[in-house]
Amino acid sequence: MRRWGLLCAAVAALAYLNTLGHQFTYDDHVAIEGNPLIRDLRLLPRLVTTGYWDAIPGAAADTDRLYRPVTVASYALNYAVHGLSPRGYHAVNVALHAAASALTVPLLTAPGAPGWGAGAAGLLFALHPVHSEAVASVVGRAELLAALWLLVAWRLSLMPGPRAGALALGAYALALLSKENAVSLLLLYPGAQLVLRRPLRRGLLAGLVAVTAAAVLLRYLVLGTLHQPPPARLNPLVAADGPTQVLTALHILGLYLTRLFFPLTLSADYSYDAIPLVRGLSPAPLLPVLVWSGLLAVACWRWRGLAWLAVLLIAAPLLPVSTLVFVIGTAMVERFLYLPVLGLALLIAAGLTRVPPRAAMAGLLLLALLYAGRTVRRNQDWHDDFSLWRATVQTSPRSALAHLGLGMAYLGRDQPREALREVERALEIMPRWADARNSLGVIRDRLGDRAGAIQAFEQALQEDPRHPLARQNLQTLRSGATSR
Repeated sequence: MRRWGLLCAAVAALAYLNTLGHQFTYDDHVAIEGNPLIRDLRLLPRLVTTGYWDAIPGAAADTDRLYRPVTVASYALNYAVHGLSPRGYHAVNVALHAAASALTVPLLTAPGAPGWGAGAAGLLFALHPVHSEAVASVVGRAELLAALWLLVAWRLSLMPGPRAGALALGAYALALLSKENAVSLLLLYPGAQLVLRRPLRRGLLAGLVAVTAAAVLLRYLVLGTLHQPPPARLNPLVAADGPTQVLTALHILGLYLTRLFFPLTLSADYSYDAIPLVRGLSPAPLLPVLVWSGLLAVACWRWRGLAWLAVLLIAAPLLPVSTLVFVIGTAMVERFLYLPVLGLALLIAAGLTRVPPRAAMAGLLLLALLYAGRTVRRNQDWHDDFSLWRATVQTSPRSALAHLGLGMAYLGRDQPREALREVERALEIMPRWADARNSLGVIRDRLGDRAGAIQAFEQALQEDPRHPLARQNLQTLRSGATSR
């Protein structure tokens, strides 16, 4: 098993080797370049009492409230060694993914997966293309850390003795403080024991509940809230009625499963209006979730034990982020599939163990090569802001954020007319968006249209009277200087 684990780690690292030359993209600019708390290791204690976005000027007011001190501490350690050189941050992400990939082998062997089947699942987990967002984007590290510590905690929970149990609780605490969706271990541990017909350690389960309660209390004390609905531009489900929320959430669940089984079309953004709201019982939007659920049910009926475990691995991590429970910061994001990929990989491996060895090995190699090729290609989309937003506009043409991102990337390349086209498209999709109005003003100023720029800044302030950049740009422009 050690050889399989080392192979999975090596393959994972090779698949993401081309990310080491990437720049910071998307939320990396805010969470890392704009975060004053990561600039000095003496500030590490403050991370325990500060929300994920709260120390970043202008960030917390327009984002979901998050609490991830372990993740931010990892950024601070990176900064202490690499400063703002992106290579070191990307190298850490690749190393974390390699470690998680290696850990999947002993984890799946413990509940009874055949040796080579566990290795095959680990190999497919390492190469799955949907991981690109979690690994190639530095802020995807929250997903990597949470999954890695969760896998460690789960593996320790399968070992006998109080020491292993105590270490499992410690690892689970680190997972929760890396990202909130690590709470899925509360479903994974007892669910796996039930599916595999193994005794449940009630003391350990009580410990997991206690750690969860402590993490929730700490989050409340720091943020002052357990949950705060995000802006509707990030997740349009915020303003939707109950039936529309449920139907759209089921549609999104079908999209998640489609990306999981067929990772061909991948996108960095699904915010407004990339996924239209589902109003009424229309069969087409609900067809994917019905089809995939039916196929998973057939697999469970035919293959039993490991297939049930695979479905549990898919379902448990998706439930907290599915918006079926409550509305979160985004309607859909591909990095949420990081841990569910392990369930898919186990399901495929379980199927391969039921065919002749030569056919199984040929199928595994073919799928691994297809995954690897798609992963390496997808990684290139995350190279810089321009390549990322250009690819996202193609895959999510109705995303206002994607068009705004591409517009500002064009402006960074000194192509203001192309930038104007994209930002105007963003405003066609979402007319009342102060950020886009402010960007429009900056672009018009760059093009020499001072009157148009002033009008755009004024409109931005009408949409959001507290918008700091629009107010600053308007004052700057009226004083005769250039906006930014």
